[in-house]
Amino acid sequence: MKKIKSLFLAICAMYFALCASAQMSESSEKGSGNKIPAIVLQAFVKDYPAITKVKWQEEDGNYEAEFVLEKVETSVVYNASGNKLEVESEVSPDKIPTEAYDYIKKNFSGYKITETAQIVGMNNSITYELELKGPKGRFDLLFDSAGQLVVK
Repeated sequence: MKKIKSLFLAICAMYFALCASAQMSESSEKGSGNKIPAIVLQAFVKDYPAITKVKWQEEDGNYEAEFVLEKVETSVVYNASGNKLEVESEVSPDKIPTEAYDYIKKNFSGYKITETAQIVGMNNSITYELELKGPKGRFDLLFDSAGQLVVK
């Protein structure tokens, strides 16, 4: 019985330490004066219990956590109610549909792809984000799972 109590206390201490860590990461974010709602922090800890280093930012009324998961740069967006909206993970360029590369080659000559990511939406939809850098600066393009440009 004593071992069960010790285990329970250790789990509780770890949970509160993770919440505190997430809050500290949020408050140290440059330019961020906003607090992350407790319900959002709780959802994050439930979804990613092993993550301790998190950078939070508020974006359009939602909350984005940036972290590294299994050596992969990852971000997750929650709404103010703690519902997960999307997960974005860095992926290798070979995971991007070829049609996306064809589009860039045809329409953005002189631009280089600097980052590639996969975004999984709350309805399990998959899109790909490619960051381009070139003569007129840096910007992102979004493609669907078939490699067709998604216009916002």
